[in-house]
Amino acid sequence: MTKLTDSDIDWRQDNFGRLLLNAFKFTEEGILEELYNANFTDLRIVHLGVFRQIDDDGTRLTEIAERIGITKQAMMYLVNECEDMGYLERKSDPTDGRAKIVRFTPKGKKLMKRAKQIIADQEEALEKLIGKNNAKITKAALRKIGEQHFLSQPSNSETSRSSGLRSKLTKSSGRPPKIFQGGGAIKDGAKG
Repeated sequence: MTKLTDSDIDWRQDNFGRLLLNAFKFTEEGILEELYNANFTDLRIVHLGVFRQIDDDGTRLTEIAERIGITKQAMMYLVNECEDMGYLERKSDPTDGRAKIVRFTPKGKKLMKRAKQIIADQEEALEKLIGKNNAKITKAALRKIGEQHFLSQPSNSETSRSSGLRSKLTKSSGRPPKIFQGGGAIKDGAKG
């Protein structure tokens, strides 16, 4: 059996995808740890992804599943868990009596308020670590990457599970969602 060399391993560890994944894990684990410290001890990392996709006035379960890119059945399992823990509830959709809207309970709203503060604290700490200008440039670059990914998705519903969401999000303006539209220091061809 051939032993892997350092250069064989380096390319797998030192690339944008891996570095972004490591940064994502670092921030998610930090959020979860701080939520534990605030007595939200029943959560798992996977629940953070669910909460992140729910609009302030609630969101249909199928739309949450589309946003994350998992099946409706898998999302139902996660929403059931969050409902059992008291963070989410389902109410009838006022625009369609057959559909249900998933929304935050008072406990869920308290969690989200705390999560918002934790994220602000994390961003402040990261700015201190890499510098305010580098943080601004990094955020702008990540928005640009996200925008490119969003715009490169097929619009044919047969080839893309998220195409329904893509068309809903771009229907009014023809642009990607605001999360990818932030102003930033990165311009085409700019060096960072």
